Amino acid sequence: MPQTGIRLIASLAVFTSLVSLPFCAVNAQTESVVEQKAEQQSGWSLFSPKGEEFSVRLPETPSVTPGAKGSLSYFERSYAGYKDGIVYVIYSAKKGKDAKLGYFVEQFRSQLPKWTSGNDVRSSELKLEGPVKLNGFKGERHRVKLNDRVDGVVIFFLGSNRAYIVQAMGGDERVSAVSQFYNSFSLRRKGEPFQEMDTTKSVLPSAALPPDDKVFDGKEVTNKAVAVVRLSPRYTSEARSLGIKGKVVLKAVLLSAGRVAGIQVIEGLGAGLNENAIEAAELMRFIPASKDGRFVSQRMQLEFYFDY
Repeated sequence: MPQTGIRLIASLAVFTSLVSLPFCAVNAQTESVVEQKAEQQSGWSLFSPKGEEFSVRLPETPSVTPGAKGSLSYFERSYAGYKDGIVYVIYSAKKGKDAKLGYFVEQFRSQLPKWTSGNDVRSSELKLEGPVKLNGFKGERHRVKLNDRVDGVVIFFLGSNRAYIVQAMGGDERVSAVSQFYNSFSLRRKGEPFQEMDTTKSVLPSAALPPDDKVFDGKEVTNKAVAVVRLSPRYTSEARSLGIKGKVVLKAVLLSAGRVAGIQVIEGLGAGLNENAIEAAELMRFIPASKDGRFVSQRMQLEFYFDY
């Protein structure tokens, strides 16, 4: 049986296409919300995607994005879930015959968001904590801080045939849910028996806007929503043949439950691009806005750019 739990050997992403949604701070108020809710981990299920080499426990059916393009476009698939202020993501890619772990670390680092402070351009932080080992596979554990505000843990692995980034944003193992996530992550060796799940229909349906949910504008919240998984929308052959390019502007609500709802097209392009922008918005994963120590829903404008 594959070994579970990641063992530490040594001691210890600005939107590309959603410019109206900045990364923002998760302050002590938001952290208190996470701590209050993270003690109960009921409802977590084992997830073993078909064609992958890992299994992991997640708090909900993950959104699966095969062949997605975005800030981590060198990864072929992503599996993302959310609960109680933490976003859980596994990115997957073909390893390649001579692949090195450092290549994927540097690719990840190069895609971390940058921001301007005065006249200086500053980068988010990715700091090595030490090597890890899981079922004979070597990896590296890093701390990540987005825009000097949002903390998380990222572990890089090279499996038998695939490379993985295992990420939790919004907390670390001091939150019991994050500890459960990493302790449940397992890698298998080639030929080992492994129960797989078909993920071809695992993309979540659109979320509905709860009728009794109060929605706030960005200026009304203590901390705005924090983007973790963001995808570039797919271009269409029709739009390419017609030479259509530009942007699609959407109005949406980023729910306190971590889903996107109430999507409306404010400015469209047609030729299937509006629908693809909506699809990309629905697949977003984020840490919700917070106000007065609790997560709240926030109204946002999202912009998606298309250029063939």
